[in-house]
Amino acid sequence: MLRTIVLKNIALIEYGEIEFCKGLNIFSGETGAGKSIIVDAFNFMLGAKADKNLIRHGEKEAYVEGVFEISHRSDIKLTLADMGINEDEILIISRKMQIDGRNELRICGKIATVSMLKSITSKIFDVHGQSEHFALSKPSYQGELVDKVAKGVDIHLKKFSELYKEYKNLNLQMTEFSSNKEERARQIDVYKFQLEEIENAALVEGEEEHLSEKFKFFSSSEKIVKALSESAEKISSTSSLGAMKEVQFAMSTIAKFKDEYQVTYEKIKNTVSELEDIYEEVTDFLSEVEFDEREVDAVASRLDFIKKIKKKYGNSVEEVLIYQNETTEKLSRLENAEIYLEKIEKEMKSVKENILNVGQKISEIRKEKSATLAKNIEKELFEVGMENARFEVKFEKLDFENMTEKGLDKMEYMFSANLGEDLKPLSTIISGGEMSRFMLGMKNITASIEKIDSMLFDEIDSGISGAVAHLVSEKFINISKKHQVIAISHLPQICASGEENFYIYKET
Repeated sequence: MLRTIVLKNIALIEYGEIEFCKGLNIFSGETGAGKSIIVDAFNFMLGAKADKNLIRHGEKEAYVEGVFEISHRSDIKLTLADMGINEDEILIISRKMQIDGRNELRICGKIATVSMLKSITSKIFDVHGQSEHFALSKPSYQGELVDKVAKGVDIHLKKFSELYKEYKNLNLQMTEFSSNKEERARQIDVYKFQLEEIENAALVEGEEEHLSEKFKFFSSSEKIVKALSESAEKISSTSSLGAMKEVQFAMSTIAKFKDEYQVTYEKIKNTVSELEDIYEEVTDFLSEVEFDEREVDAVASRLDFIKKIKKKYGNSVEEVLIYQNETTEKLSRLENAEIYLEKIEKEMKSVKENILNVGQKISEIRKEKSATLAKNIEKELFEVGMENARFEVKFEKLDFENMTEKGLDKMEYMFSANLGEDLKPLSTIISGGEMSRFMLGMKNITASIEKIDSMLFDEIDSGISGAVAHLVSEKFINISKKHQVIAISHLPQICASGEENFYIYKET
């Protein structure tokens, strides 16, 4: 659960630190006082896109920090451990955005990415805003909620997704090979030309780097010769090697008189020997330096040719060779199109059978679980004053050609608020107040399944009042016995139910 949130330079808020209780927390206040700013801060902390408009006017950065208790969440600890973070009790999330566009995100003090953050926050905190009312009118979102409550369907969905992608890939290959003969012949000519050009280039891995070093050496030839010549001349001059030899001879005549003289003599002797070795090495280097203008031109020409080949077929010699292998394979398939077509057709038939089998399993699980969902939703609605509400999930089997990555089902919520009324698409008949209560019930169901610790409801009481508001407040109380609830409300019936109340106001 969320213990504390700290806000710095968030819109109107210069600084704020809010401590939450384990149960029902209520924010109330006049319209425009800043309640929505707090919701924006929550979303930013949980991984929403950074919006610079959230930075307080005149400031350079905004900061949000949340402290969560995770002592009971072994799954979250495991996720953190995979990130190299070992925490047993407390999870600290901090995000900073700066006016120049730079952002910083940390999880327990460690720099992290938004995807890392969402992999954690999606399991512990859920924000329901009014925008979700609009999302619920979309069949795709309705289907996602069904899959959330359909235990066991996720394994089959993963398999279905893999099969779906495999089938699409095979279908793409089928289209490629089924093209008209003229197009196929044209493509074969193109591949043959490309392969001939690459083969004639006779590229070798590491060749370009070797030639580049060689050309760099050639380009510095004048400098190299000058340095070696000067070095050899200086070493052999009287002022260096000759002088040292004279010193060596002089010290040899007195070395026997004193140990210290002998030591110095040995040092001089070694120095002379090293200078002679160095001189021989430098002169050898000088004799080895040969520059053939034709070789220089050949190296430059080869580098230029490799550059042109890379421009056509890859950013490096390695990529060009990979392209060569891939193109050889493509050419082989085109030249033996009939054989490959027969092979692909067999594979597609097998994959299609698997898709239909897995899709059928998914449909069966969805239908079974959606029946349970319908009963639970009706129970939730009954508890918030909608005694006669009916709900079910309508299934329509999609044609194989119209399937999606999510299966062969088109799911749509059907709803009736009153006795005697037929079930109709929820998005076309439900009122604002009914939608608020429906979403409250749905969130209560999905939160229990997903083990969500904390939920934030942004004005879920929209469109309700009176006795219904009292029933919704009781629903909040019941939900807060299992989950931490943070709700923004205008209704006194709901505000009076809060274990912790926060009054939002602004001063000029």
